[in-house]
Amino acid sequence: MANKKVHIIFTESAGGSLRFALRGNPGETVLVLPDDLGLGPISPYDPEVRKAYFKSLFAEIEDVDYMTQSPEAEKFWNRVKDFWKQVSETEAERIVWFTRRSVFEYTGFLELLSREKNPSGLLVVDLTDGLEVVYEEKENEGPVRVVPRSLGELRPEWLLSGKNRARRLTEEELAYYLRRWEELKKDDRPLRTLWRGQLYAESPDIYDEKIRETVPETWVNAARVVGAALSKLSEEYNQAGDTYIYLRLLELAKTGLIESEGERRSMRFLKVRKTPGSSL
Repeated sequence: MANKKVHIIFTESAGGSLRFALRGNPGETVLVLPDDLGLGPISPYDPEVRKAYFKSLFAEIEDVDYMTQSPEAEKFWNRVKDFWKQVSETEAERIVWFTRRSVFEYTGFLELLSREKNPSGLLVVDLTDGLEVVYEEKENEGPVRVVPRSLGELRPEWLLSGKNRARRLTEEELAYYLRRWEELKKDDRPLRTLWRGQLYAESPDIYDEKIRETVPETWVNAARVVGAALSKLSEEYNQAGDTYIYLRLLELAKTGLIESEGERRSMRFLKVRKTPGSSL
């Protein structure tokens, strides 16, 4: 049976939740873009170019399958290509889900809009302002507003309740989104961040100061430093993942302000500390 509706979403966790919520509806399917456009080249957006970029960027690190030439990497990038192919070829009604509180989702949404011949034909569910939900396990409590930083944080039933918000974008909204994405594409800095709901291009070292603050004077496992740095980077505009933070930690170790010992290919096996006598 031909699909009547295709839901487009930009994180694996949110895609899984939405598929679960739509179970029993054979006329509706979910397509997920697994590629995080918050990092790496976007002008033009080309999976092969991005694959080469990540292979070079994370050459020192293991267990980053989608950024290497491993079989898992090939599967990952084939999924990316399949996503764009299916989105462009489907004749079903398309519903796009995202929140402007997530760099991952916001950038994916903007790239999708930029590829559309008729973006005004898309239905959009923007959950930036959150949802009124009821915690069934908590008696005598009324609705509570949940404002997720990623749609993957929402329970399947909560996510599905946002379906009735699907609408077409206004001409003003479309013009703004397309203009902003074009501006970001013209900026050759490889990192995108959020600040007060706005996307900005940034240099790779934007997180370095916070990372340096988490390095102790005694030897400690690098994974602990990465975790501590991520907790400091909890503000809206800081949404880097652990792999990228570890990469920056390795770069800082090259400056001499941080000492390291052990296997650099994995944060589990590397130890770091402040260099004695440094101004860190």
